[in-house]
Amino acid sequence: YNDYIESIHIDTINTGRDINTLKLDIESINNKLENNKIYASVSGVVTEFPLNEGRKASSGSKIIIYDTNSYEFTAKAPQEDAVLIREGQKSMVYLNGMNSIYEGEVINVGKTAEIDTDSGSKTPKVEITIRIKNSDNFIKSGYEGKANIIIDISENSLLLRNESLKRDVDGKMYLFVLKNNTVEKKYVEAGLSDGYLTEVSGISEGEKVILNPPEELIDGDSVKLKN
Repeated sequence: YNDYIESIHIDTINTGRDINTLKLDIESINNKLENNKIYASVSGVVTEFPLNEGRKASSGSKIIIYDTNSYEFTAKAPQEDAVLIREGQKSMVYLNGMNSIYEGEVINVGKTAEIDTDSGSKTPKVEITIRIKNSDNFIKSGYEGKANIIIDISENSLLLRNESLKRDVDGKMYLFVLKNNTVEKKYVEAGLSDGYLTEVSGISEGEKVILNPPEELIDGDSVKLKN
């Protein structure tokens, strides 16, 4: 009977030792798992996850995470516009089908210009990247839209349609105004332009400007206004 009691006592001690060993093994495994966890450097939404539980990751596998707090809008600007675009300029982004206007800032202007064969245009274009500042949950990666970039701001300026402006052989810009049915040639200074309207100085508000003046029109000609 004493031998039986001693045997149970030894088994109990051995079982206790085995439990402690298992606890240490479990703790060691948990530490290894914790040390092998991979944490993303940004918060966002996982859009691509090509990994399967229990399988080894193949070479080149990557998880794609989009930072929903910092969307970027990429567009291609034609050469004549790209030369005016600078990093830090403000912009407004309009996404197709959405009523919201998103504020943005140019964060990158491409270093090369390429012809976009898909558009059918032969004009070289430069890739422009805009960071959207006031993104929301309605934006989805891959959405299309357009952006207006504020090149400069000019207040209280006179604007004229581009077809009213001409240049002489010296490159000076001029236009024709009408005074008492007589044409008067005026030289003006051009400012900002959006390709359709141009800021000008050298004339006064209210003066009558001739649009699309014919090539043969000269200073001092007499004209009649059409009704």
